Amino acid sequence: SPVDEAVQARHLGTASVAQFRNFALAGALGHQDMIARNDDPDPTDPLRLVRRGDRAALAGDPASAAKAYGEALAKAPADWGRRSDVVAARIGSLFGSGDPGGCVDFALASVAHMGNGVSLVVALSYAGACIDQLPADDSRRANLTALALEQLGQLVEDRAAPLSLDDRSDVLFLQREYYDRAGGTEAARSAALRQRMLLDKAAAEASSAHEASIYNWPRTEVYVYLGVGAELISDLEASEKALPKEYDPPYRLSWLYSKLNNPEAALAAAKRALERAYGLNKARIQGKVAKLYGELGDKSAEREARSAELALYEALPPGQKDPEAEKRVRDALVSLGEK
Repeated sequence: SPVDEAVQARHLGTASVAQFRNFALAGALGHQDMIARNDDPDPTDPLRLVRRGDRAALAGDPASAAKAYGEALAKAPADWGRRSDVVAARIGSLFGSGDPGGCVDFALASVAHMGNGVSLVVALSYAGACIDQLPADDSRRANLTALALEQLGQLVEDRAAPLSLDDRSDVLFLQREYYDRAGGTEAARSAALRQRMLLDKAAAEASSAHEASIYNWPRTEVYVYLGVGAELISDLEASEKALPKEYDPPYRLSWLYSKLNNPEAALAAAKRALERAYGLNKARIQGKVAKLYGELGDKSAEREARSAELALYEALPPGQKDPEAEKRVRDALVSLGEK
């Protein structure tokens, strides 16, 4: 809300035009309710129940969020415009609440009816994380993996699906993750090669260096997956040269060098990224610098870098605070001899 910044609507992942319109309308309804001092959701109104779920999710209460999303889906008509994104939000909340069994059960019952949109990608991403938390002998692992591969296979071939190019890259990424879970190494590699070709073409045809940099991260990840990460170094160096004020190209280059077991080059790139970063990303990159000093055996520099990392986290405004990260850094400092 523009009045008090209370959350009125939330959407996970990218959105089609129709999904974004529904999201915006939900936000407007919430704002109108606030003005009318009607902040207690109507138990029969799915949109207001979704708002309750959104607020619970953002307040760190995924179990309550999952309950509210479930109630909203039960109350909504079968053709409800927000059904697919609320299904994805509920799967995410079930994962966040530590209920992998409930998450997988709900995914098994829901994902086949979500349609070929980006919410299906979000839902299957969370569902995969839930699968990984189930016991190895749980038959639901194989059942959901098979269903996911069926849905993703359809999505890959559906040229009319409302997906951006980087959404399609995410579909191929998820497809190879599920193939890997199923032990389909060659099929996973085939999906990775298809993803690489898609991203390489997009980067080559980009109208500007900024547009091409959108694909820096997914290209880096898939090149490393395919074991050819060194082939991307020159492209990332060119991206950094073309965008001298942006932290992203040297940050991706640092990650790549780490994967190539070159911590010296990774550290140099991370330092360049740090000079250009801001906010939460600056704190995270400072943590990368500290980690690399540790890998190089320079405990004094690592300790100094961790202290700088903690200061960056502590200086973040309330909306960006990360207490878990602060605790992690403090624990690291203790292990390095800091009191």
